[in-house]
This record gives sequence, C-alpha cells and structure tokens, in this order.
Amino acid sequence: MNNINNVLINHIISGGGPAITELRNSILKYSLINNKKNLYDKFLLFLNSFFEARTDIRRIIYAQKVAEILLETRDMKELTQVRKIVADLEMSHIIEYKSHRDHTAHTLYLFLLGVWLYDTIPLIRESYTSKLETQFKTEYSEWYVAHIFLLQWYYASLLHDIGYIFSELNSNTIEYRRKIDNLFDFKWLESEVLSEFEDKEKKWMRDILFKAYQKFKKQYWNKIPYKTYQSNNPIEIIERIGYMPWIYEISLHKGYKNDIYVLFNSNNREANELKSFAYKVAKSGYDKKGKGIVDHAIASGLLLLQYSTYWFWIIHAIKHMEFKAFKMLTRSFSTSNIDIIIDACRDTAYHNIQLKNTDKKFNLEEDPLLFLEILCDELSIWERFSASKKNLLDSWQENTFLESTDIIVHLKPNIIGTCAQF
Repeated sequence: MNNINNVLINHIISGGGPAITELRNSILKYSLINNKKNLYDKFLLFLNSFFEARTDIRRIIYAQKVAEILLETRDMKELTQVRKIVADLEMSHIIEYKSHRDHTAHTLYLFLLGVWLYDTIPLIRESYTSKLETQFKTEYSEWYVAHIFLLQWYYASLLHDIGYIFSELNSNTIEYRRKIDNLFDFKWLESEVLSEFEDKEKKWMRDILFKAYQKFKKQYWNKIPYKTYQSNNPIEIIERIGYMPWIYEISLHKGYKNDIYVLFNSNNREANELKSFAYKVAKSGYDKKGKGIVDHAIASGLLLLQYSTYWFWIIHAIKHMEFKAFKMLTRSFSTSNIDIIIDACRDTAYHNIQLKNTDKKFNLEEDPLLFLEILCDELSIWERFSASKKNLLDSWQENTFLESTDIIVHLKPNIIGTCAQF
C-alpha cells in the first residue's frame, strides 16, 4: 500500500501513460525551444519540495512554482499571478465562510490526481477520446488526445477555483478585485507579454501590441459600465465578468445574441440552467434565504473565458497587422480550436452547480472532463489549511484535517480503489 502523495510523485517521475508522457515531453520541448535547459529538472525539484513540505506556507510556495512551469509550457504563465491573488486572499483570513480552505495546493493536487487517473483508468481515456472525436467528427491519435486533455485540464484543475476572488464582496477585498481588473490594462500586457523581448525588438513589439490593444479598448472596453472593484453586488459582478461582446466578432458562436451562457450549452442541459443558478445564488445564496454571493465555479468559468477570448482577439488583431509579430506572440490557446477552450471554461463553470433533477447529473460518458474534475475535487481533501476568518482558534480541535499519509491507495487489476484511514 502507498499513500497518495507517493503514488502521485512516482507517476510523475517514472509512471507511464499518454497524459504523463505528453506532460514530460511538453516541458522538455518548451525548454529546448526557449533555451531553458534546466526547466524539467527545476520542475522535478519544485515538485519534490512540494510533496516534502511540512508547513502550509512552504507547500503553497512550491505549488505556485510547479503551477507556473506547467502553465508556462502552454504560454499561460501570467495566469499564475491570478492563482497568487487567490492565495493572498486566503492567507489574509478575511473570508467569512467558516469551512473555507486552501485552494492553491489543493488545485495542484487536483491536477496531479487527474493526470494519474487519466493514465491509470482506461475507461476515463476512452470516454474522453470518444467525446472529443464525436464532437469534432475526427479520429485522433492517442498523443493528440492527451495534448488536448492537458490543455483543458489546466483550466479545469489548476485554474478552476480562481473565482474565489469574488467570494467576499466588501471593502476588505477591493484590492484583490482591482488586480483582476488590471488583467485588461495595457500595463499587464507590458509586464507579462513584453518582458521576454529586448531593446529594439521590444519597442517594435510594444508598438504593435499597443495598437491592437487601443483598438480593442475603443471598440469594447471603454463601453464597460464599471470594474469589479467598484461593486459589492454579486449580480453586478456576474454580469461584469460575463461581459465579452467581442466573442461574436471572432465568430465563436453565431447565435451569441448577447447571452454568454449560450456558449455553455451541452447535450444534457441548456444554458438557462446555469444562468438561472448563477443569478439565484447571486440574489439569495445557495439556500435561497441567505445573503447573495457569487458562485465561485461560475465566476471561474466566466473569468477564464473572458480573459482567454480577450487574448484571442488581441493576438488575431495583430495577425492582420503584422504576421511576424503574431508568430512571435502566439499562445497555445490562440492556435487551438477555440471550442476546446470554451468547453474547458464551461466545465469549470459547472463544477459546483446543485442539480435536483437526477436525470441531469453528470456522467463519465457524456461529460468526461467535468466528471473527472468533480471526482478529483471531491477526492483532494488532504493537507488543506483553514482559510476562514471565523473560528480560527477552534480549528486545532478538529479531527477532519487529513495528511497524505492518511490517504492509502490500493491498486488492483482494472480496478482502482482509494480509501482514507484515520
């Protein structure tokens, strides 16, 4: 028997399977192309430090370092800063919800757990492959399917809880929301995109990027009614992060009609289901009697879609202006089928929805990515510190705080069972 951390790190270092093979290759390939020779060694070093951490602070620090390398290989490194905003918010202990816990180490555990399950359980891979090939009416190689799975899994695991930034809407959280609003300022593009260029090339690239940004700002962003830090109203926050009229222009969905939730349709449920849930929670909370709040899952899905399509718009505006600059700035999600990104954001938005109708519950066959996301989210319960403002003095008395050594994994032919021993 092995505890869960030993199982996960052994799989990352020496395990087999399409997802982990593609993950290793993507880091090695990225390091070769970008002349970062020691990136894979650094990844393993940080990962080992993460697993060996004996304090929450050290665990969070190395969770961030590992996540940064993972996201960097898909040119999404700047989103590590969004994860940091969540970590800062939780470390400040200003969240009122009594049971709120860490989401920085948790989401990395979730990512690693999902990669292991994808590689270990054939049914998960088969269901994911079938859904992908049915959707795009094409047969794909095992390598390509793993490539797409990892891209979507970054969204559905490492980034799927960034919506907690909007969990508390009061004067204490304004600074955190202001940082989110800054994602759409040109200074953000300068600091996160232009930092890799030097001298004349940097100036040339800045001029092109600035022209594209100014076009976007004039056409769309100047029309936004307010920023998230200017409102403490959950409904207004939901509407603000759901504001992305540029989607129709880049032809992501012809039937958009100013309702972003249409993009989150699926075979088993309609957009109004998620939209109705979002507004009910924003109006009166989960019990329909309490204080309205922003559902973190819906907020995560909307914010990820908003930022991803914003960058998609910017980069393709540059493509029409200067193709050389486009090639130098191209991000992985800029060259991917945008429907793949939409699906990942959709599954992120759905992962916390409360469904009374059992006929509409998520299953592996119809929603493989979302099924895996919810499964790993529920399983990843170990080594999570309390991030709540309330009852901090009582937390040491609780017997529900699990460490990795409490989670024992049994492996049997074609069957995986996970049990917690206390």
